[in-house]
Amino acid sequence: MLLCEYSWAVVTENSSVLEMLESLGKAWEPARKAGVIGPQSVESLNDHASGFIISEWKNLSQGHFVDLGTGAGIPGILLAISLPTSRWVLIDASQRRCKFASVAVDALNLNDRVCVRHMRIGQFARLREARERFDGATARLFGPAAELAECGLPLLKIGAAMVVSVSENTEKQWKQKDLPVKTGCEVVSDWSTPQGNFIAIKRVLSAPETLPRRAAARRRLPLI
Repeated sequence: MLLCEYSWAVVTENSSVLEMLESLGKAWEPARKAGVIGPQSVESLNDHASGFIISEWKNLSQGHFVDLGTGAGIPGILLAISLPTSRWVLIDASQRRCKFASVAVDALNLNDRVCVRHMRIGQFARLREARERFDGATARLFGPAAELAECGLPLLKIGAAMVVSVSENTEKQWKQKDLPVKTGCEVVSDWSTPQGNFIAIKRVLSAPETLPRRAAARRRLPLI
C-alpha cells in the first residue's frame, strides 16, 4: 500500500501566495463554523506556520513531509504553499477533521503533492512504507509529548527533523536527557517567533524496533 500517489513531474503554481491564502480562507469557512479552526485569520495562521520552517527544508528538492494531528490542515497546507516543491501527508485521527482538510486541499488544487490520511499516528508509524520515510515532520497542538515522541519520531529518516510548537511545559518534557536512548533522536535547537515557540528534534540513530508500542503500553508507561 502506498502512502500517497503523487503525479507532479513539473510543479507549477498558477496562483500567487496571497491568492492561495485567500482561497484557503474561503475553503476553511466550514471548519471555522464547526469550531475546528479558531478565530485567527489565515494570515496569522500563516505567520505561525512559517515558524516551523528550518533552513534544511528550504534546500530540499521534492522533500517528503508529514503533518501530525493536522486537523483541518494546519500547518501542513500552509507549509505546502510556502515550500512549493514539497510533498505532504496530513494525518489526523478524526475523520471529520480530515474531511475539512481534504476540502481545502481540493480548493487549492494541491492534490498532486498533498494527501490527507485518516489514521492514528501509532498505526501510521507501524506501516513499513512510513517508517523512517520522511524528510521532516510537523506537529501543532498535538497533545501529549510522550505520544508524539513515540509515534511521530519513528517516521523520520536519519538526519531528518520534526519541528514541534511547544509550551514551556512540553519543551521541558522534550529536553529530557534519555530521549536519544529511547528514540534515537535528540533536540537540536529551539527558537521563538512573535507567534510561538518551537523545537527541532533530529533523528541521529535508527528508530528502535520496539517503537511505537501498543496504545495500552503507551498509556501505562509514557515514553517521556
